[in-house]
Formats: sequence, C-alpha cells, structure tokens
Amino acid sequence: MTKLDIWNRALAMLPHDIPVGTEEEDSTEARRCRQNYDSARKAVLTAREWGWLARETPACCGAALGGGVWLHEAPPDALLVLGLVATDGRRIKAQAVNGGLRALEPFAACRYLPDEEDPGAWPFAVQEAVVAELAARICPVLTDNPQRTQQLRLDALARLEEAGRQDAQRTAYGGGDPLVFAHARR
Repeated sequence: MTKLDIWNRALAMLPHDIPVGTEEEDSTEARRCRQNYDSARKAVLTAREWGWLARETPACCGAALGGGVWLHEAPPDALLVLGLVATDGRRIKAQAVNGGLRALEPFAACRYLPDEEDPGAWPFAVQEAVVAELAARICPVLTDNPQRTQQLRLDALARLEEAGRQDAQRTAYGGGDPLVFAHARR
C-alpha cells in the first residue's frame, strides 16, 4: 500500500467520489490529505509500543553530566523514545531532556519507535488504522457532516485497538516479524 492508496481509501470512507491521482495534485482533496496525512500517520505510530516497530540501540555509555548522572542521546530517527534499558534487560528510570534521556546509570540501550514513513512496511491493521485516522481528520472539512465525522472517529479508534490486539498477539507468538516461521522453514 502506498501513501496515495491511503489517501484514496480515506476519501472513500467519507464517502467522497473524487480520488486523488498524484501526491502533487492541486485539488482540495489532495491538499487536505497532504495537510493531514503526516499527523494521522504519527498519531497511529505513536499510539502504543508496537512490537513490529520498536527498536533498541546497542548499550553504550552515556555522557557524564556530573554527580553520577549520565545523558543518553536519543537516536536521530526516533519518532518516540520509549525509555532506557539496562544491560540486564530491566527498564531504567530516566528523565527526557533536550533530545536525550538523563539517568543514574552509565550504560544503557535506548528503546524507541523509529519514524517509519513507508506504509508498505506497516502491518495491514496499522495501514487500516492510518486510513481511518486520516478519514476522521479530513471529514469535517470535505463533508461538513459532524455525525459522519463522529462515526469515523469511533471507527479510527476501533481500528487502532484492533491493530494493537493483533500486534500483541504477533509479539507474543514470535516477535515483531510476521514471517519468522516462514524464514525458519527455509
């Protein structure tokens, strides 16, 4: 699925019979999708700690701030920093400061959600959640129908919940990669 597919599926949910042909198109529909797509995508991707998306940096020593306090830098591609993890796997209490995390432990890994912009890399349920979120965001402007906007908002929440349920199942049965079993059989 592409960004343009997501835009057109969101428009179809309104329902709106004018599809967008290209991302650069200068129609009202394309402008509204362009204006709202990134925030809808980020809202879904940061809504929970997705097992398929979560990453962890290698454990390394933070920068000494003095007084037994260490600053651990957040990865540059982080959309959301989830926290610090000690070398023994336990979560470390940390405070977010200026693009990093301040903690009392020198060695830690940073657990985070990267900014995955390619919809083709997302699980189908997450794609569906982004479609519904985008539809709920563009509906008030394109339809001026508050009841439909409310229905779409509820649908977006339901799809996000379903995506979370599927992610939790997938993570419980073998990690974030849905093809783990298929790769093991090769």
